[in-house]
Amino acid sequence: MLKIVMYKKLALGLLVLLFTGCGYQPSVNYTKKVFDGSVFVEVDINRIEPENASFLMDELRRIVVSRFGNSVSAKEEAKNKIKAVYEKIEFVPIAYDQYGYVTSYKTVVIVEFVLTDKNGKSFAKKISVSTFDSSSVSSLQATYLKQKAIKRALEQATDEFVSYVSSIGVLQ
Repeated sequence: MLKIVMYKKLALGLLVLLFTGCGYQPSVNYTKKVFDGSVFVEVDINRIEPENASFLMDELRRIVVSRFGNSVSAKEEAKNKIKAVYEKIEFVPIAYDQYGYVTSYKTVVIVEFVLTDKNGKSFAKKISVSTFDSSSVSSLQATYLKQKAIKRALEQATDEFVSYVSSIGVLQ
């Protein structure tokens, strides 16, 4: 009985040591190694889908402030730069109804991010995101749903970009 209690205490002690000594750090600690100070955000406007440029710009600015812990500034004042170009937005039909209308489609968005860190070193990352969505019969609703699908894909691309920046910080 005494041995069992001792083994339980030993296992509990090892478990506590494992979780407290794992060295976890939030991603903002790693991004600080890449970005220091103010960041300039630039988005190239896609001629086919220009209305999404402002959404992507706002999303990147939000990430700089909330996830990187830096401030957004003018190009002349910034020590760092993020440039985003969404190269491709494509809707691929997956399923049709009995009348030949598209009922489900895959949205493919490809965004290239180019970041220049505090040391002037540039990194480029091309991110491809696919989402699966349903469409409705109404053309107005279909347009709205496509815009929503593009925004969801752009959000996923920016989340992947945050992971990429964190991984650069880990390696530096």
